[in-house]
Amino acid sequence: MAHPRGRRSIAPPHSGNNDANSNSSMLIMIVLSVASFFAGTLFSLQAAIGNTQVVQPLSVADCNIEAIVAARVKEALKNMPAVGLKGSAAAVSTSSSDETRFPATVKKYATGMSRMTKLDFTNQFDMGVPLDQVKEGEEDVLLLYSSERAHPTKQSSKVDVKALQTPVPHLSVDDAIENCDELHIILTDQTNRKQCVALVPQFESFHIQKWMRVDGHGGKLDHAEALKYVSRGYQSNGREKFRPPEPKHTKKFWDMLGPYIESMDEVLGNLKPLLEKVANHKNQVIIMVCNMGQSELLMNFVCSLKARGLDYSQVLVFATDEETKALAESMGLTAFFDEINFGAMPSEAAKGYGDRKFVAMMLAKVFCVQMVSALGYDFLFQDVDIVWYKHPLEYFDTNPGFDIYFQDDGAHSTRYAPYSANSGFYYVRHNDRTQFFLTSVLMAGGLVF
Repeated sequence: MAHPRGRRSIAPPHSGNNDANSNSSMLIMIVLSVASFFAGTLFSLQAAIGNTQVVQPLSVADCNIEAIVAARVKEALKNMPAVGLKGSAAAVSTSSSDETRFPATVKKYATGMSRMTKLDFTNQFDMGVPLDQVKEGEEDVLLLYSSERAHPTKQSSKVDVKALQTPVPHLSVDDAIENCDELHIILTDQTNRKQCVALVPQFESFHIQKWMRVDGHGGKLDHAEALKYVSRGYQSNGREKFRPPEPKHTKKFWDMLGPYIESMDEVLGNLKPLLEKVANHKNQVIIMVCNMGQSELLMNFVCSLKARGLDYSQVLVFATDEETKALAESMGLTAFFDEINFGAMPSEAAKGYGDRKFVAMMLAKVFCVQMVSALGYDFLFQDVDIVWYKHPLEYFDTNPGFDIYFQDDGAHSTRYAPYSANSGFYYVRHNDRTQFFLTSVLMAGGLVF
């Protein structure tokens, strides 16, 4: 008989006894399979653990078989020795799960951390150094808090992060430093270096130590070596960027320093009336050093001032020869020539950076500023190759925050760190600090050679 489209044929029903026997057989097979699986699991665990306890046989009829097996598995795992695999919980930490980023072992000097935009930070804190351009990966400043009392007040900004994966909060500068009574700033460049910075609890030192992986005999950077203490000028190629003066250089400077110190009272007596003549009512003067070899630059300087109608009555030229003194005075400048200390100076221009004539003129610069400072004046020193677009003293009158202002040398290298100062244009306010500084520069004159 044909079936209608879309319908299935239905088999006739079996008898009741056959159906019951089939269901019973199926149930027994399922129970036996489950019991065999759990028994095998327990046997494997016991063999792996080495436990000598006898595993009690399980009854197929036990209705709590899953609970019993789970309990025994948990007990076996608890007695299992920890395996120190990399990345495992046992290998990473054995401390409590709520340990903070800054544990109790560092709580006396590190309790929190925040970051802020470098541009905002340097705009708010003028550190007296020329700033490099912000680069990718250097956009922020990292701030560590030494005390919880220094944390920002706002609860949303509190730096009490607890997991190493938690991002360091990004705050405004004002929020970040709100409760900082002191702020220590470290300037560091780690470009192309695998550099680490260690913060060590200790009596306070304002010196940064430098350690490198080199051998003990001044070799190149070697990652196989232990870290060793080196000078700040030590380079990865094993060379020292800075060398101390040789004995011959020190002796040469002493030969010049002796007459300078012995004649100090006489020279200052001759210089004093000239400074009184050129100083303005704020006790400021502008000083320059020149010899005949640089006379064309001096004339250009005066011509540019006259063309712009700028006052140069406050300029005092330290001439290192009689001819330059006469030339300066002929152009309306006040000039001073010290025969005792400048008489042996060269009258020709230097042929190159660092040659004998260049070094001699550098020493003349050191002598003249020390003299002016000893007589108690604020001064602007400048080289003769600089011209003005406006009177420079106006700027320093409106920016009284620093003792010394230097022109940026432009070479932001370790050699010129930390200030990258150029001695061709700088302003000094007279006080005990600056007078001592200039005297210290004088006494270190051997470095000039």
